[in-house]
Parts: sequence; C-alpha cells; structure tokens
Amino acid sequence: MKTNYRLLLVFILFSFVSFSQQPGDEIEIQTIEFDGYPVGQGWLSPREGYFDFTSLEGLDFEKVYIKYKLKCDPTQNPNCGEWDYLSYLKVIEHTGKGLHPNYYIGGNGGLTPDSFSYMNNTAWSYTPRYEQTIVFDDPSALVAYQVGDGTQEIQDPFDASLEDSQMQYLFRQSELVASGLTPGDITGMQFNILDTGGEMQHLRIGLKATTQNELQENEIITDFVEVFAKDLAFSDTGWQHIDFPSFFNWDGASNIIVEVAFTGKEGASAVSLSGNAYSWDCASQAATTDAYFNFNGPDKLEVPTTNLTEIENEVTISFWLNGNGEQPQNDSVFDVHDQEGNRVLNIHLPWSNQRVYWDAGDATGYDRIDKEVDDIDQYKDVWNHWAFTKNATTGVMNIYLNAELWHTGTGLNRAVGAIADFNLGRGQWNADNFYDGKLDDFQIWATELDPATIANWMHKDVDASHPNYSALKVNYKFDQITTNYETLEEVLDEQTPLYGVPQLKNYSGAHFKNFTTSTTRPNVKFNRNTASYTINTELVVDSIAKGKVMVEKYVQEVVGEIPVLDQTLYVNPTYYNNYQYDANLVATDSTAVAPDVTLVLEQIEYNTTVPGEEVLVPWEIGRYITPYGNGLSLGDDGWTWIFDVTDFQHLFQGDDVHIQAGNFQELLDMKVVFKVGTPSRELLGIQNLYSGNYSLNTFDDVVVNTTVPLNPEAEMFSVKSTLSGHGFGNGNNCGEFCNNTHKVLVNGVEQYSWEIMQECGENPLYPQGGTWMYDRAGWCPGAPATVQNLDVTPFINVGVDATTDIDYNIDQDPYGNYITEIFFVEYGAPNFTNDASLEEIIAPNIFKLNTRFNPTCGEPVIRIKNNGENPLESVIVTYGVQGEDSYSYTWTGSLAFLEQEVITLPAIEVGDYYQGTTSFEVSLSGANGGADQYEFNNSLTSEFEAAPIHEEQLVIDFKTNNRPFENSYKVFDTAGNVMFERDFDDSNTTYTDLINLPQGCYELVVYDTGGDGMNNWPSNHGNGFIRLKNLSGSTIVFLERWFGETIKYRFRNDAALNTEGQENSLFSVHPNPTDNAFTVSLINSTEFFSMEIFNITGMSIYKEREMDPSNNTVDVSSYSSGVYLIYLKTQSGATQVRKLIVN
Repeated sequence: MKTNYRLLLVFILFSFVSFSQQPGDEIEIQTIEFDGYPVGQGWLSPREGYFDFTSLEGLDFEKVYIKYKLKCDPTQNPNCGEWDYLSYLKVIEHTGKGLHPNYYIGGNGGLTPDSFSYMNNTAWSYTPRYEQTIVFDDPSALVAYQVGDGTQEIQDPFDASLEDSQMQYLFRQSELVASGLTPGDITGMQFNILDTGGEMQHLRIGLKATTQNELQENEIITDFVEVFAKDLAFSDTGWQHIDFPSFFNWDGASNIIVEVAFTGKEGASAVSLSGNAYSWDCASQAATTDAYFNFNGPDKLEVPTTNLTEIENEVTISFWLNGNGEQPQNDSVFDVHDQEGNRVLNIHLPWSNQRVYWDAGDATGYDRIDKEVDDIDQYKDVWNHWAFTKNATTGVMNIYLNAELWHTGTGLNRAVGAIADFNLGRGQWNADNFYDGKLDDFQIWATELDPATIANWMHKDVDASHPNYSALKVNYKFDQITTNYETLEEVLDEQTPLYGVPQLKNYSGAHFKNFTTSTTRPNVKFNRNTASYTINTELVVDSIAKGKVMVEKYVQEVVGEIPVLDQTLYVNPTYYNNYQYDANLVATDSTAVAPDVTLVLEQIEYNTTVPGEEVLVPWEIGRYITPYGNGLSLGDDGWTWIFDVTDFQHLFQGDDVHIQAGNFQELLDMKVVFKVGTPSRELLGIQNLYSGNYSLNTFDDVVVNTTVPLNPEAEMFSVKSTLSGHGFGNGNNCGEFCNNTHKVLVNGVEQYSWEIMQECGENPLYPQGGTWMYDRAGWCPGAPATVQNLDVTPFINVGVDATTDIDYNIDQDPYGNYITEIFFVEYGAPNFTNDASLEEIIAPNIFKLNTRFNPTCGEPVIRIKNNGENPLESVIVTYGVQGEDSYSYTWTGSLAFLEQEVITLPAIEVGDYYQGTTSFEVSLSGANGGADQYEFNNSLTSEFEAAPIHEEQLVIDFKTNNRPFENSYKVFDTAGNVMFERDFDDSNTTYTDLINLPQGCYELVVYDTGGDGMNNWPSNHGNGFIRLKNLSGSTIVFLERWFGETIKYRFRNDAALNTEGQENSLFSVHPNPTDNAFTVSLINSTEFFSMEIFNITGMSIYKEREMDPSNNTVDVSSYSSGVYLIYLKTQSGATQVRKLIVN
C-alpha cells in the first residue's frame, strides 16, 4: 500500500514564498527522514516515500543536489551496521502504463522469450545405447534345467501392453537342485510362450543370489547382476530362448531372484506363457500404474490451500525427487507465501551453491536450516526420498534423507503463517526460477512425522492405516494427467490444473515403491551352454516422445485496456534428429527439425496504475556504499555526502514523486536542494543506455554498441557512467580489487580510457571497522560511487548527425561483476561566455567531508569551476574571516568549459582565525580580466573551527610498527617550507623529537607509503602510535593510527623559540661550549630533575628520567660538533630549554 507524505518546503537564504525566489536562493525539500521511513521487505531493501515538488513549478535552477546524511541506528548492534553494503538513490518513474506479453510459455506468470517455436506433431528426444547378442558356436552343447510345469496361462513377466513392468521371481535352491542344476554359469533362460504378443523395449533381466525363502510386500530388492538388456519380441511359441551376453554364476547353495523389467511400446499386446501357482509368495510386482512428473521448463501446479489452514505449529512435507541435469541452480521445489507476499514455506534442493535450504515461518520472517549436500547423487540423476519437518513448539526443524536424519536445527520457534498460495515446481521471487527435476508422491502433513513412520511408508502409497492419516492434507501421486491437463489431489479428491505442463513419465521398469507379492510364477528353464561363443554389439537409439508445452496467447480487444486470454494451446517443442554418436555414445552431430510455427513476442501497452502491473522506471541518480560499521561513530548529527543530480532534475516534478534510498543499516535523512538561477547550459534530455549487474566475463557481449538518436536542438552531449566492481577471491580478485581499463568509443573510435581502480586511503571517514583503505574498482566504503561525465560533443557533427554510436568496453575477466549505469545526456549551448563559479570552500570549513583539511590556521583551500564557454585563464579571489582583513589572490591557469581546479590560497594572518568570528568568506571576480556574466555563483561562506593553540613547543613520540620504512613525517609552515622532517629505520621503536618552532601556524603531515597507516589489523603489520605532547610532557593528543595514506595535524604555535638568553633561568650549563663534557647546575634548587638532549634536527639523542643534583655531569665526547638543545624538567614541573655548543 502506498503512503503519501506531503511535506512543507523549507526555504533558506532569503526566500519567503515560492514566488519571490531570486537567483542564488536555495530551496530545500525534505524527503526521507531519520524517523518514520522503515526499510522495506527483503535483503538490502531501501527506505522510500512519496513527496510533493509542486512548489518548484515555473522555476529554473542553476544546479540541483542532494544532501545525503547518515546516522548510526542505536537500535542495532553494531550501531552503524557491520559491512559495506551497496545502496542506491533512485527516483521511481510511474508511467501509468502496463505491458502485457502477447503470449506466456507455461501459462500466466510463465516465460516470455523473444520468440518461441513449436511443432504441430510429436517432438522426440533420443537416447543411445548398445545392445549385445550372444551366439554360441555349438547349440547342442546346451543343457536346460526346468523349474515349473504348470498349465496356467499367465501374462507376466512379458505383458507388453503395459507402459512398463518390473517383476521379481524367487527360485529356491531346492527347486534348482531338483531340476538337476549344479553350481556354475547360467548362460540363459527359456520361457514357454503360448502367444507371442508384442515387442518389449529395453527388456532387462537380472539375477541375484539370496538367502530369502519368500518375497515380502513393498520390499525393495536391488543390486541385481544384469545379464540381458535388449529390445525383444518373441517370434514363435513354445520354449523360447533368451541367451545371456553376461553369465550368472550360481554357487549351488543360494536361492536365486530373477528380475524382468521393460518399457512398453504403444499398441503392443501381452505375451502369454505357461506358469504355475504355488503356496508361497514367489513373485513380486511393482505397481503397473505408478508414474511421476518431470518438471522441466516453466512447469508448475498451484496446490489448493483449502486443507492447509490447520498447519501452524507442526508440518511435514515429503516427496521423492530426482533432479535433472540442470541442477544445481537457483530455484525452489516449492515456494509458499501468505496474503501479503511473505514467505511461509520454501525449499531449495539445492541452491546453485549446492546447499539445501529449508524455510518455514510467518509474516515476521522465517526460520531456516541449511546444509551442503554430501554427494551429487543426493540431488541429481538418482531418486531420493526427502522429508522436511518443523515443530514450532519444540523449536526443531529436521531434514530426512531416505528416512535418515540428515540435518537439524533448534531454537526455531516461528509458527507457520497463514498460507495464501502454494506454488509447486517454482520459486516466486522472479520469472525464471522453475524447478528442473522429477517429483513423485508429494505429501503435506499437519503434524511432525517421526523417522520410523517416514521409513515405514516411504515405499508405499498412503492409506487409512497410516498412523497419522487424519493429518494428511495434500497428497499427489502424479500417476495421471487428464485430457484437460489436470492431475488428482487425493485428499480433496479434486483435479488440480497444471501449468507448463509437467510431463507424465513411467519408471521404465526401474521402480522403488509399491511392490505387491503373488504366488504365481512362469515355468522356466535355466540354460547352461559350455560351447564357445561370439558377442555382437549393435547401437540402438530409443525415441522418446517429448512432453507438451502450454502456451497462452493474448489479444487487446480495446486500445488502452488490458489484453485478454485468446487461446490456450498445448504444443510440441522443437527438437533435433539424425543424431550421430561417437564410441562413447556422445552426440557429435544432429539436424534441427524446422518448426511449424514461430511466435514473436510483443509487449502490448495498456493503461494501469495497479501496483505490480504498472511499469516503473527506476532512475539511479546516485550510488553509495555504506562504511564498515564496527567501532564506527557518525556522531549525533551524522555525516552528510553531496550528490549532484542536476542532470536528473526533470524527475522532481509533481505532487507524488516516488523516491527510494538507503538500506537497513544506517538511518537516513535526505534533502533535495534546488539552487535557483541559470544553469551553465540547458538540460534537454537524458537517456539510459544500460542498467544492470554485468559479469566481467560477458560484459562486452551485453554492453554493446548502441545507436543513440540525437535531439536536433542539442548542441552538447555527454556520457554519464557509474560502474562499481564487486566480487573477489578468484584469479585477479575481480571485480572489486582488480585493475581494469574502461573505454568509451564514439562512432567506433576510442575517445576516452581510464583505470577504474579508485584510491581509498584518503577517505575522510576513517577509521572504519574493515578494509576501508584498500583501493577498489570505482568505489570506497563510506563514500559515493565514482561518476564519470565525459564530453563527447567534439566527436559528433553537431547539427548534421541524426544519430551517434556509443560503446563502453572493459578488459574481460572470468570473475567478478560491474553494477552499471550508463546515460547519454543532451544539452543546449553554454549560457555564458565568461563565468567563474566558486564551487566549494574546502578549508577552513567544519563540513565533515573536509576533515582531512581541517581545522586549519593556515592556507585556505577552495574549488573553482569554469561555467563559461571561453577557457578560464584568470580570476581574482577575495577571501578572509568575516569582519577581519580581506586578502586578494589572482589565479591564473587554463580551465575548459566545466573543468574544475582546487586552489590553495596564500595564508591569511594567523590571528584572524582567533578573533571570535567563525565565518569565512570567499568571492570571485574579474573572470579573464573582465566582467563575470553570472554573479550568483561567485560567493560562498563557510563556518569553521580554528586549529588548536600550543603554548609550549611540540614534542613528538613516534613508535614505529613492523614496517618502519613505510612511515615518515614532515612539519610545514604556511609557505610550504619544511621546518622538520623525519624517517625511520628501526621497527617497534619509539623516536622522540622536539619540534622547536618560531611562533606561527604549522602543519604536521605523517605519511604511510603502504597506504594503511600504522595499526591495520587486516595487514598484521603490528601497532605503532603517534603521540603529540608539549615540552612539559603533557599529552596533547594521540593521532589516529589507522589513517590510510596520510594524516595531518595543524596547530598554532604560541611558544617562543627556545634560546639560551631566557630570563629566570632554572639552571646553568658549563663549560659551554665544550669538547668533552658539561655539568648542569640548578639555580636555587636541590630537586631531582629529568633531562633530554636534542640535536639540531630535533632528534632525541640523550634521555635521563631522574638525575641527582650532586651527580650531573654528562659526557658528550662522542657528539659531533654543532648546536644541541637541553630540555630540563624539575620534580615540581618547572621546565626550560638551553642551547649547548659542542666543538
């Protein structure tokens, strides 16, 4: 359900009513707020709302941007989320139109390929196999041993009228001995044929030694030795030989079970043969009507929910399953939802990662257990019985494989919600998630079945003798499909419509359930031929009819109205024939059979605003990757990022603008800001060329050359792209961590190329609780994704070309993916000849994105842009603290239209920052030595905090980590002169330096060439620290150790440069100068004291923490000649620095 939020406009600057807006005024419209906009359903779902922008009508805007403010959510742990997640800023365009295909493959909700071909007559699939025939050189070497001499006429085991047959016969050892059979090879069998009947396809005979004396109901007997496999039709009556290409060796002591199985041939009649009735169960036969469904393609059925209302605290869902060759893939055996679309029940068996997922829950969410399959035989090409149970009272969910507990989970107490729709054969999260595989005996129980009951009943049909029969709510045997393409649900005794449709298949004589016993057995002779023989091999190809495919065709009877169903067809799919095979039965060639009919997809447009039907166009106007939240704080007021959305301003129209942004982690406050005025050029149109998540392996096959029609009124054009790489762990760690050259081609010629990897070590939001400083492809954690704006105007014949070709290429890689948005934007000509725009005051500024430049007491930093058609070659910058002296600087250079540059201005007087005013003003004038044609983008004001003041000289304690060679630091004055510098040789060592400076403003810059700072847990480089303290020893601050590439600290030094001529001396040094040693004498004091000596570069070369006034001579004979500083501190805290000269 859609909720409308009517929000008041918040006017800033000098705006009072919408009609009084003046150029330069900014209108700020609040959209999503911290409170009141919960996240939607599903993983990474955004926050969203509908907002009123009608008050902007009739206004022109110089620029439009978004203030995107994030704040940690105190209700979650960790507050700022844990990982870096993708999030998007999107305006959802509601078209008021729906699109309905002119056909569905598989029925409504099925597949809609671009075209679909089919046959009018039966389509076939082909399965090759080898048949072997044995020829004995001397038929007279045969000895036959007869068991049974009854006169009863029977049809088993050769009832060729059946679709398939599987019979098993037990011959006791005593019968075999009585016939004269001795231990040794059985080389064949004979049956006394009374009527030859029809052909049996792929007749298989297997023998098995056993100690059983009688066969049992529903007993599954396997592991037969196959001795014969061949199509067979009896050509005559009487005793007919079946000679075995593979012999069975009888041990003389065991009973023998003989299995005869085959697939029937349509129209064949039963074979009659002689048999005998016995007083014991000597025969076992699989159910002749048992079949299964093959779900292959857009096949499904909708299970009726009438009987499912009792399912709440307990449920069992059981079935036989045999996955097709497409498995594993992303699909569901079934997917069940409540009325609101929440998942209630679901099974992935398995997902493409080979994990089985069992989900059960309600509207609040679902419980899940999952496990990786142990063997491919558990889900593909082999029949297995699966049972999934849940007991919400005990909190236990179980998965049983062939009646054995395979996986379990506890503490899962969500009840099963009210079931509104039950899709069997597909998932419901997108169009193409149909299960590909074979299913049988699908049952739903409103109770938790125990493993013993599952085992007792898995091999037979359920009937009233089942101990939980009253809890059986759904039972599909899948034994029949009606002429109306329906199948019977046994509990309700109702037919269920089939979509797709699944193919009804017989077991081809390979049954594993529903065996019944009898006392009738054919008369047989066991052959033994001791002659030599020849085995001939022949290729046989079985032709198997393919299943029908359901096609629904739709027509639009009235323009603008929704199309209606015109025809439902059940057609035959296309196929290949004339297969050629190699010796391993692998197809090497075939011929495509020409289809009879080909449908071409048309999307029929109709009028609608119904959710789910209306076509929504999601315009991505920004992309943001959230920061690593462990240990992160965004502060009480949050952090704000800026997104320039000027090229998307046409989307902010009307009273019902649908906006999505953010995700489930951080809280979001989002304002759209419209700066009234004249833009640098008029926006005439924007087209989305590509939008999707594309693999690096196939990127250039999907993102292909596109012919773009040109607006004849446009005079300038650009390609706007946002691509961010994701995925790592294989090969080159693409697409997140791999270098890749991206290229834009215009009319087939490469015009731009760049490396997508983006430096992250200078991210202003640091540190984060993860690998935030590692460079990434087009993005960094805690920052917007990179947007490229590429001017392609020079490569188009403006006013001549009606179209242009745009292509975007990358370096192919087998791994990773790029989330891609590519737009083509059209503009009018520049509105101004000379227009310098002041875009930003970077320093001084309290804006958090500029924290690496602030606080400051030195050079201001600004960003300018040329909004004029002429190159910008000079501009006058006037700047200063509000109410203090103004400063002027003439910038010179060369900026083309829309190019930008960051300018470091000469420093102002340090004292100006500390006069109590915290506003800083900058303005531009005199663009290119003349008048600026647009004055409303020339001035900005920032709020700032001044850098800290040091009353004493600075001392730096720098402890290196395991990689000291990566670190160094420098101290600069405001003119950029290096006042002090240091690098390091020894690991895990503390270096102490006195930074003895004149009064003024300074910047300390610490470097890390590894780009990961001094305490980066992912790199395991050890721990260092940077402690700043004053000359008295008090700590000023510990700089952040995990800083990435650099960290900067700016300060105002008010301490005088320490020299020997200070009054009120605490101590004297003599002799001074000296060439050997010196003595320290305290003046008017007998206190113990500490002393430290620094060389002229500020390096600490001597330190004594406690010196006795009576023993205070220091040996300096090893010191190089030069000037040194002695720093002394008494127990009472008095400090002083004196100069020492060593000759």
